[in-house]
Order: sequence, then C-alpha cells, then structure tokens
Amino acid sequence: MDRQVPTCGHLVRRRLRRPTRSVGIPIVDECLRIVGWTYHVPMVSGYTLRHSEAEALFGGPVDCAFIEIDQRMDAVRAGAPLNWCGPWRCLALVPRGTLKSQEVDGSHNQVLSLPPH
Repeated sequence: MDRQVPTCGHLVRRRLRRPTRSVGIPIVDECLRIVGWTYHVPMVSGYTLRHSEAEALFGGPVDCAFIEIDQRMDAVRAGAPLNWCGPWRCLALVPRGTLKSQEVDGSHNQVLSLPPH
C-alpha cells in the first residue's frame, strides 16, 4: 500500500510495511505431540542439526521432520495464514530416532501427522 508523505515541502511515496508476526518452529516428541515452540533457528554443524532448547528438552540430539498440523491455532503459530483451513505442513524438531520409529512407506517424503489434542 503506497501513501504520500510530505517531507520538506515535497510529497514522497513510501511503502507502508505490513505488520509481521513471529513464526514458531514446533518441537514434537516421539509420540508426535507438540511439547514446545521455539523462535530460534537450528544450526547445522557438519552432518548434525543442533538446537540447544530442543536438545535440553529431549536430553539428546534432534532431527528435523516434515509434519502435518490439524489444529488451527497451532497451524497459525507455525506459519499458516490466519484464514487457513485444513492441515498445515511445516518442519519440526523431533528427538533423534523418531523418524525410524514411525512407519515409513519407503519414500523420502515422509510426513508425520500429529494426533488431535
């Protein structure tokens, strides 16, 4: 949205910024329940994903998983638009080994569906 703003007797066009909202990364336990949220991006060190909050919560290393969230408010918190309907897919931090313990269909595009609250 453009708006004309007077500056020193001249009209200058300035683009108004839309308010931004923070997008959280869900932290999901081995039972596929959201047990926490973080707003800090994990770091990659060699071949290892590092995130101090999630590692402290799980007591060990973490992996990243593609999840599907059905709960609307959790989906919005994870980045879904406010008017989004239906499941929202995003990345989450999970304890290492969670992906191996879930049924894998042989594809590398495994999506973990979270149980309803």
